[in-house]
Amino acid sequence: MTDATGTPQVPESSVAAESRTAGPSKARRRLILAAGAALPSIYTLSSGAQTAVASNMVCMTKQGTAPARFTSTPTADNWLRAPVNVGEYDGTPADCVTSPQSACMDPASNWRGANSLSPGVPAATNAQRGSIWIVQGNRVVSSPHVPITNVDPGRKHYGLVYVDQEGTVSTLDPNGALQLSPVTMSCWASGMVGRVSKLG
Repeated sequence: MTDATGTPQVPESSVAAESRTAGPSKARRRLILAAGAALPSIYTLSSGAQTAVASNMVCMTKQGTAPARFTSTPTADNWLRAPVNVGEYDGTPADCVTSPQSACMDPASNWRGANSLSPGVPAATNAQRGSIWIVQGNRVVSSPHVPITNVDPGRKHYGLVYVDQEGTVSTLDPNGALQLSPVTMSCWASGMVGRVSKLG
């Protein structure tokens, strides 16, 4: 049925019945699809960096318990290690965790000095004041009250390198930072491709 202008007339009872019918409206679906096609869409995909970090996190959780913090050989195990200077505190071995390692020794305390029989040859020295050392698992700061002596540049130990989950921090001294942990060589190699540790 049409009105005087020729527009089809639909009885109100059929409109109410149509709006109450279950199921999606074909007209509404076409309207939504047309609106979506007109707008630019951006889809987010995970980046390679995110995947690498996630992979490295899994690797670090599966690497097991870390071994002794310091060893006398670099290849004692499969853990990432860096060479550290060794001295003594009251006859007990002390390992320097200061970076750079050149800041561990006090050049002014060189025992051989200019008048020695072998000038220019590195000799045992005292520790630089303020350098950080590990003595029997305890962190100490070298000072007149905590003298670290017999620091021989020719004698080295190898300390565990501590990193965060992303590999952006690498240090010999985590200083209680719980987010830092030692890492195996294989985890370091797989997650840190292209990065260089400045620890040695």
